[in-house]
Amino acid sequence: MQTHPGDAEYCYQYGNALFDLGIYGEAAQAYQHALRLKPDMAKAYTNLGVTFRRLGQADAAIGVYEEALKLDPDDIVTLDNLLSAAQWSGDQERIAFALRRLAELEPEKIDRQLPWGEYLYRSGQYLEAARVYERIVQSEPNISENYYLLGLCYFDGQQWNAAEAAWKRGLEHASEHPSIHKALAVLYWTRGDYMQAWQAVKQCQALNIPLDPEFLDSLQQDSGKNAPNP
Repeated sequence: MQTHPGDAEYCYQYGNALFDLGIYGEAAQAYQHALRLKPDMAKAYTNLGVTFRRLGQADAAIGVYEEALKLDPDDIVTLDNLLSAAQWSGDQERIAFALRRLAELEPEKIDRQLPWGEYLYRSGQYLEAARVYERIVQSEPNISENYYLLGLCYFDGQQWNAAEAAWKRGLEHASEHPSIHKALAVLYWTRGDYMQAWQAVKQCQALNIPLDPEFLDSLQQDSGKNAPNP
C-alpha cells in the first residue's frame, strides 16, 4: 500500500477510495494504518468497522466499534453500528448492551425504547420490560398496542392486577382491540375469575373476535357445571 508516512488523513482518504472501488481488504489495511498513526481518529474506526462487515468479519467489526466507543462511549452512530454487527453475528450480550445504551441515550425516542423493551421481554425479563413500556405509554398515551404489550409483560411477570389495568387502559383508546379482549379473557381464567372470564368471552363474541377452542374448552371445564353456554 502506498501512503505518505505519518499522514493519517491521507491513509483514511486512500481507504475511502479503495472502499468505493470495492477493494475492501486493502481498504481495511489503509484504515488500520491511519489508526496506527492517529489512534483517536473516530471516523477511521467507523469506516474500518463497515469494511469488516463487507468482508463478512462480524467479530472484527464488533472489536473495532468497541475500540471506537472507548473514545466516545455515547456515540450514537457507533452504537448503531455495533448493534447491527452484533445482530448479524448473533452476539446476544452486545445486542443487549447496544440496545440498552441507545435507549438510555435517547429516552424520548420510541424507536429506541420499543426494541429494548422487546428484547427484555423475549429474554424473560418481564418486569424490567414493563418498566420500559410504562415509559413508552407515558410518551405516547394514545397507542393501544403499547398498552397491550405492557399488559403482556405484567401478565408473564404474574402481576395480574397490573396486567388487567394496562389492558383496560388500552381499551380506553381502542375499545375493540381484539388482542386485548382475548388477553383479558385468558387473564380472568388464569386468575380463577370465571364469571369475568365468561363476560370477556361474550364481549369477544359480540365483536366477532375469534377465540381458541381449546381455551374455551378449558374454561368450560374449570368453571364447572355453573358455566354459561357461550
